Amino acid sequence: MKAFFALVHRELLEHRGAFLIAPLALIGILFSMLVLAYVTGRLNFELAGMARPLPIRVFEIGFLGFAVAWWLYLLGVLFFYCADGFAADKRNNSMLFWKSMPQSDLKILLAKFGAATTLFPGLVYAAALACGVLAYILTLIMVSATGGNLGVFMSGAFMSYLSIAGGILVALAASILWFAPFLAWVGALSTAVGRWSVPLAVLVPALAVAIENMYVRGPSPEGGWIWSYLTYRLDFPVDREGYLQAWFLSGARFDAYRFSLDLIDRMDWVQVLIGLAFAFAAIFVASEYRRRTIDN
Repeated sequence: MKAFFALVHRELLEHRGAFLIAPLALIGILFSMLVLAYVTGRLNFELAGMARPLPIRVFEIGFLGFAVAWWLYLLGVLFFYCADGFAADKRNNSMLFWKSMPQSDLKILLAKFGAATTLFPGLVYAAALACGVLAYILTLIMVSATGGNLGVFMSGAFMSYLSIAGGILVALAASILWFAPFLAWVGALSTAVGRWSVPLAVLVPALAVAIENMYVRGPSPEGGWIWSYLTYRLDFPVDREGYLQAWFLSGARFDAYRFSLDLIDRMDWVQVLIGLAFAFAAIFVASEYRRRTIDN
C-alpha cells in the first residue's frame, strides 16, 4: 500500500499545476478582485426597481454557482489528465524506473485512476469550499451595506454553508462514479497512442455510431442505439426537473438531505456498476498492453 500511495503522490507532484496551483491562483485572483472592488468602492448592491433578495438566498445561489463552475472545471481537466497522465511514463522515460521497484503496470494505472477519482476531485472540492467563503464575504458586505441584520444572516449562513458543502460532496462523488468509464476510456487509449487519445476518444464512438446507422437499419431510436446510449451516459442526472429546480423556484433554504436523496434516486445504479466494470476492464487491458510492449 505504501508503494501505491507513493504512486498517487507522484501524480500530484507531476500534475499539481492543474489541480493545485491553478485553483489556488484562481481563488487568489477572485479574492484580490473582491478586495480591490471593496477598497475602490465598486461594489454596488442597489437594485433599482427590484425587490431586494434575501441575503441567505443570495449566498446559497452564489455558493452553488461557484460549485457548478468548479465541477465543470474538474470534468474538463480530468479528461485531459487521463489523456496525458496515463502515457506520461512512456514520454518521460520513467516507466522502466517504476517497473524496477518492481511495480506492476496494473498498479501504476490504478494509481493514476485513483488519483483522478479521489485526490484530484478532493482538491477541487476544497477550492469550491474556499469560493463558498468568498460568496459568504460578498453577501456579508451586501448585508452590511444595505442595513440588514448581520447576526441573523451569519447564524443562518453557517448552516447553509454546511448543507451546501454536503450536497456538493454527494454530487461530486456521484458524478465521478457516473463519468468513470469515460475517464478510463481516454486513459486506456493514451497508453497506446499518447495524446492522440483525445480526438480518438471521440472519433471511435462517432465511427461506431456512423457504421450502425449505415449498415444496421431498423426500428432503432433516433441516431441509433449507440448514440442513444452514449447521450444517456453523458447526461448526468443531477436535475431533471428535480429538487434543484423546485428549490430554486420555491425560495426555500437548500436542503442537502433532500438534494442527496433526489440525486441518488435519479441515478441509474445498474449503469454505474456497468460503467465501473468497463473502467476496470479498460485499465486492465491497457496495463497488459503496457507490459507486453515494454517486455518486447
